[in-house]
Amino acid sequence: MVGTAIFERQNRAVAGIAHMLFGMLILTGMDVLVKVIVQADFHPIQILFVRGWIVLAIMFAVLPWFGGLPALKPVRPYALVVRGAIGFLAPFSFFTALKTVPLADATVVFFAAPLLMTGLSPFVLKEKVGPYRWGAVVVGFVGVVIAVNPSTSGMNPMLFMVFLALLAYTALALMGRWLGDTETTFRLVFYFNLGILVVSSVLVAFVWKPISIEAFGALIAISVMALVGHVLLTKAFIMAPLSIVSPFEYSSLLWAAVLGYLVFGDVPPETVWIGGAIIAASGMFILYREARLARRPKVEPPPA
Repeated sequence: MVGTAIFERQNRAVAGIAHMLFGMLILTGMDVLVKVIVQADFHPIQILFVRGWIVLAIMFAVLPWFGGLPALKPVRPYALVVRGAIGFLAPFSFFTALKTVPLADATVVFFAAPLLMTGLSPFVLKEKVGPYRWGAVVVGFVGVVIAVNPSTSGMNPMLFMVFLALLAYTALALMGRWLGDTETTFRLVFYFNLGILVVSSVLVAFVWKPISIEAFGALIAISVMALVGHVLLTKAFIMAPLSIVSPFEYSSLLWAAVLGYLVFGDVPPETVWIGGAIIAASGMFILYREARLARRPKVEPPPA
């Protein structure tokens, strides 16, 4: 019985890792398609507008399996509105940067998201962060500096759009954790995409250009890949512990380097790999510390 249980856990861990690797591959492939589209002079706002309609159409189609219209009734509607508006900045800034920033360079900067979340959590969520994790955050951001290599004259100024996307994504994630006590995952995803659609709808008339059949097919693929990729990541975290599957999120740098070379001929410089390794090591150390602290027995207060 014990051997069977261990075997089942191992199988679930392997399945979780496979889901994570495949999910990151799909999401990186989506970024490749976005880069192709924006380099064809389609504005990111138009991409988000079309993607928003497609994603929401799919979500409405599956809504009956999640409780129907009552499942969309928010507990904190104003917070969801703010989160949707902030959420627009994350893909908009990232897609804008991809027009000129190599895929691997943009991806490695985004590795800093867990570090930034850890650094902001004491101020936003009132979570305690000890000296070891603060040290990992500092070391991780040294890795970011190495990766973007600001001392060289060739630093792409559009990397600042990636940093803006990183800040927006971090705010989105922190608000998601805060709202998770009262709002369902489906509701958070729905109103996030609704916010993107509303903001892009207001602005799309200023940037609209005719969409060819090929471009529309690419936009459909981008929307489907976004949904499938996030479903795979969600299933990965359900199948196996966070400490096992999370490190494989960093496989996105490998996918970005390979696909960036095959599609665009981009070769990441050494600084990207060195900085990416430092960031990944810092992120995994933070994950290790959080897992270790979670296993510690809680000390009950003495009776009054």
